[in-house]
Amino acid sequence: MKTYLIGYVGNSKTSAVKSLAKKLANNTYYYLFLLLVFFMPLYKKVVPFIIALLVLNWLIEGKYKYKFQLIINNRYRFYILLFSSIYLIYLIGLIYSSNFQYAFFDIEVKLSLLIFPLIFSTIDDVFLTKRKIKYLFAGFIAGCLVGTLVSFGNAIYNFYQSGSLHEFYYSRLPFFHHPSYFAMYLNFSIALLIYNLWKNYHDLSKLKIVLFIILILYFQLFIILLSSKAGIISLIILLIVSVIYVFIKKSSFIIGFILMLFLSCIFIFLKVLPYPAQRLETAGKILQKSDTILKDTNEGTGERILIWRSSLEIMKNNIFFGVGTGDVKDALIEKYNDNKIQLAIEKKLNAHNQYLQTFITLGLFGFLVLALILLLPLIYAIKQTDYIYIVFLIIMIFNLLVESMFETQAGVIYYAFFNSFLFYISKTINPK
Repeated sequence: MKTYLIGYVGNSKTSAVKSLAKKLANNTYYYLFLLLVFFMPLYKKVVPFIIALLVLNWLIEGKYKYKFQLIINNRYRFYILLFSSIYLIYLIGLIYSSNFQYAFFDIEVKLSLLIFPLIFSTIDDVFLTKRKIKYLFAGFIAGCLVGTLVSFGNAIYNFYQSGSLHEFYYSRLPFFHHPSYFAMYLNFSIALLIYNLWKNYHDLSKLKIVLFIILILYFQLFIILLSSKAGIISLIILLIVSVIYVFIKKSSFIIGFILMLFLSCIFIFLKVLPYPAQRLETAGKILQKSDTILKDTNEGTGERILIWRSSLEIMKNNIFFGVGTGDVKDALIEKYNDNKIQLAIEKKLNAHNQYLQTFITLGLFGFLVLALILLLPLIYAIKQTDYIYIVFLIIMIFNLLVESMFETQAGVIYYAFFNSFLFYISKTINPK
């Protein structure tokens, strides 16, 4: 009897220790996720350190056999892990690369494509409650808000120094990120706010409703000031998708009216603010006369068209396997020199289109893998009528057309985290 009691006490202590360790690991994940989403739109230099702490927590947590079994026994966890397949293809691209210095740099930049699917496919599905998920979304919105306020403060300071209103537009305005990336973050924040407004409209106080509307309009104004063509078009797409979603869900007339108000405000802002409207108008004219673009153009749309043509030339000669993970930049610069695209040579620009960039690097197979990890989740999200996931993927798919977003940490971390996270909560938590 005494031996039995000793064994029982020992087992209880062991169980308590394991339970405490599990709770500690889960809390660490949660607070590191909070820090990550808050700093993502802000100080990007701190983000890699937060990711390193997440990896360290995953390693210290251990239970590798259990984690492996989770992936094997749950097909949705296995699907999350499959998001990392594009990273594995980039690793294969090392085999036929010659520029290993750039190859290892590129692999390091894209490491999030492996890390986040691995983490979200193996963590518990009980500690991220609906309340915690709301806090994570709120943390990202808060990071975006702080980012806009700091940017405005910096622009005002610079305006008093230079006296130029250009301090409030395009690349001079955002303090932390390139306009295209910051606009993408703000668009996603608007989507989160719209979802909150629609989902909880009858439970929100009038003050909160007004604050939500003001914050959405403020983010819209900031996107217009950023003058990112992709950002403005993404905003229009986002609101159209929102109107369609609300119509399908047979929501109230008031929500539909508010969304139409948001859509109308975009065109009002463009009418009042000449610089963003001028950029869109110039882009439209260049698209109409794309055959007459000068090789030394410094206009963004014209420059992209020249770069895309060069990318297509490389693609045609490397259809099946691409040029390799390490040689993509050298191949592009060589082609820019052949075609005498001066600005692209000087800045050593990427393809400014992730689909072309991946095709050049990894060939047809790599391109198909990229297409599948974007389109299959979108089909799934549409079937689930998961508004947040639908909007996230549509915005992402569109922005990849005009930027090589997986070539920078600002793009790849944003995609890798939120894509894995949104798929994870759609099956394990289902916050709809």
